[in-house]
Amino acid sequence: MLFEPRLDLAVPIAVQVFRRDGEAALEYATNLSPGGVCLHARLRLAVGEGVTVAFALPGEDGTVRARGRVTWREDDDPEAEARFLETGVRFEVVDETDRERITRFVREAERE
Repeated sequence: MLFEPRLDLAVPIAVQVFRRDGEAALEYATNLSPGGVCLHARLRLAVGEGVTVAFALPGEDGTVRARGRVTWREDDDPEAEARFLETGVRFEVVDETDRERITRFVREAERE
């Protein structure tokens, strides 16, 4: 099994999430790795749903864009309508340069 560096973010990163039907929302990443992102999301994404995400890494120019699939989501509590849900998105298509940027960002943040 390969080690995949992962970063629990002290300051969440804003992530634009685009559904296949064109609906978009601004959510926040609470965890980031080269293979995916954990979102603190208001948008109720379904497990298996395909999405595109776009975000800027702190201290870097340019936007990372990746296509991915929702692989897990915390249970929705009907009594807490305004609540955010932790939602995991596994990247399926991401430019190799962007994947390297994420890896570098995570490794540098782990050293701090």
